[in-house]
Amino acid sequence: MASVATRPRAVPRFESLRAGLPGVVLLVGGLVLVSLFLRTRALGASLWMDEGLSIGIASQPFFEIPGVLRQDGSPPLYYLLLHVWMAVVGRGPADTQGLSVAISLLAIPGGLWAGWTLFGKRAGLICAALGALNPFLTYYAQETRMYTLMVVLSLLLTGAFLHVFVYRRRKYLPVFAVLLAAMLYTHSWGIFFTAGSLVAAVAAGLMSEDRRAFLKDVAIGYGAAFLLYVPWIPTLLYQTAHTGLQFRSPRASWGAGPSRPRWCWQRDRA
Repeated sequence: MASVATRPRAVPRFESLRAGLPGVVLLVGGLVLVSLFLRTRALGASLWMDEGLSIGIASQPFFEIPGVLRQDGSPPLYYLLLHVWMAVVGRGPADTQGLSVAISLLAIPGGLWAGWTLFGKRAGLICAALGALNPFLTYYAQETRMYTLMVVLSLLLTGAFLHVFVYRRRKYLPVFAVLLAAMLYTHSWGIFFTAGSLVAAVAAGLMSEDRRAFLKDVAIGYGAAFLLYVPWIPTLLYQTAHTGLQFRSPRASWGAGPSRPRWCWQRDRA
């Protein structure tokens, strides 16, 4: 039986995309408006503990945030983005939650891209609708935390993985490597995603007709992501030994980590 990798779906040509572009733009625009309505109804509600923690960390000087996170157990990407967002938009509850809303809306074009380029127009539109209406994404879009960023990165990274390692489109290798590194810098659960994707890569490799080229792509994709992540590994090891919080789930207990500085949980009242 021919493997999936030996029967790749052709990427839609620009002419075919352009032919239906007005309707797609209108539909996606409507989904964005509906999603924006659903994901802004609870903005500005009282913050829970970890949201205050996010604001406290992001309020630190930009280049000091990675060092501050040695005592928290998280990677720095979301907090760096939040720091910039707060400098432009503001630091109130609705202001900071707005970053999560903005990121969650990216799941709509991201789902359109992933579904359409992998499985066709109908799949792309369905994925876009799911990105707009998914209740879990709506819930976390109204919190000042990094979970919507993880969802969007997971969506894009899964699409890039399928392009590279299933449909063998090597031009997506740099996209895959950068997205994987970005996920690892967003939340340490990215380590589990990396492990799971490697298992999937093994399965895809067993069905590949050119295993040498496949292994080369695996080495390039994961190796580049690892090199980008190397600067954070010493901090990760410190967090593993001293915080015990790096893999905790949303709203889980504090765990057995050390006490935190007051700025970690006090909101900036200035």
